[in-house]
Amino acid sequence: MEQKEALRKIRDDPENTLCFDCGNIDITFTSISLGILLCAGCASAHRYLIPEISEIKAFDSNYTQKQLKLLAMGGNASLKSFLAMYSIPCNDSIEYKYRTKACIYYKEMLDMMASGKECTMLTPSESEGAELADEYVDKDFSSERTSDAERLSIKKYNTVGDEELKDEHPSRFMNAIRSVEAFASEAYNVVGDSVKEKTEQGISYFRKKFRRSSGKTPSVED
Repeated sequence: MEQKEALRKIRDDPENTLCFDCGNIDITFTSISLGILLCAGCASAHRYLIPEISEIKAFDSNYTQKQLKLLAMGGNASLKSFLAMYSIPCNDSIEYKYRTKACIYYKEMLDMMASGKECTMLTPSESEGAELADEYVDKDFSSERTSDAERLSIKKYNTVGDEELKDEHPSRFMNAIRSVEAFASEAYNVVGDSVKEKTEQGISYFRKKFRRSSGKTPSVED
């Protein structure tokens, strides 16, 4: 299976057909570190506002095996459901939602899952998940919690073209570009026919950890 087909299957997930932040149907970028799909405007906003958190990549670029796993195990539905457990809407402000303890935890957890590592981090409690992560406590992003579509003029950040974003770090991905055919079975077994299954497994996994940390007992359906 070619990488193009794997990405098509990721894109075909109903929740991945719209930009995670604003709902735009023109999906042209991914946030590798967050495992979500974005439009060009929101991708540029990520680069401008949260470059330390969100690694942006053109959707039709070449991906490493781990990057494909991040997209398959993550996805818009998984992050949306996880943030909802902390009452953080997916259309909350970019500066705020991605700097919360819940989102930073999710980002690190997703990375461990994609790397095949066991996560030993404590899941944020329901009350602390919506708080800003420690490194951002001196900045009050929570006071501006309004929709990005309403509050941000996304187009003003859209100054970086697709080609510049795509070619920004050629050396980082040179080995991946040279060995696309070597992604082979492991990467595509993850993304192939099981994108929806992996997303549901990820959501279930996060819910169980969340409930254990908050003293709740997982339901039978989990």
